[in-house]
Amino acid sequence: MRATTAVAAGLVLLSLAACARPPKEYDYPAWGFAASFQAPPKLTETPAAPDGSRGHSLLVASNSGLYDFEVFALEAPPPAKSIDEFTDAAAPVVAKSLGDEVGPTTYVATVQLTNQAMGREVQITKDGRPVFAMRVYQAGGRYYQVIARAPLGPTDPAAVAFLDSFKIIPATSGATNAG
Repeated sequence: MRATTAVAAGLVLLSLAACARPPKEYDYPAWGFAASFQAPPKLTETPAAPDGSRGHSLLVASNSGLYDFEVFALEAPPPAKSIDEFTDAAAPVVAKSLGDEVGPTTYVATVQLTNQAMGREVQITKDGRPVFAMRVYQAGGRYYQVIARAPLGPTDPAAVAFLDSFKIIPATSGATNAG
């Protein structure tokens, strides 16, 4: 009976995922990145702290009911940390804020002009099972955290598509982030 219920629940989730709207790419040239979201994202920009304790940041978040996709861009206040130091510091904060734990970390890459920008992917786990993925990149004096939460976890096709859609684009001074 349990197996039948689990299979039925899985099929419902898969059918809901299949009905999800196709993603649309949104460019943020002032922040030097683009990503494809399934629902129009909300932007939250936070100025740098006057004392230098916090850098200028932008959170671009989309919640379509089943999926939570976010890009958090942070201008790195000097002295900047390495990508490994930043990932090691950020992953526990993100995991703890959701009552989860940090899982394995791997290397990833994203498109940056004609090259690749290396980054890290961290699996966030609950009770030893992966629940979502966070990718962290460093480019152009900024850190980028790309987070995908989906019903089927980090291997959900929509989550993988969102994470893979993130790319670093040339930052344009004076550009706006209309989406």
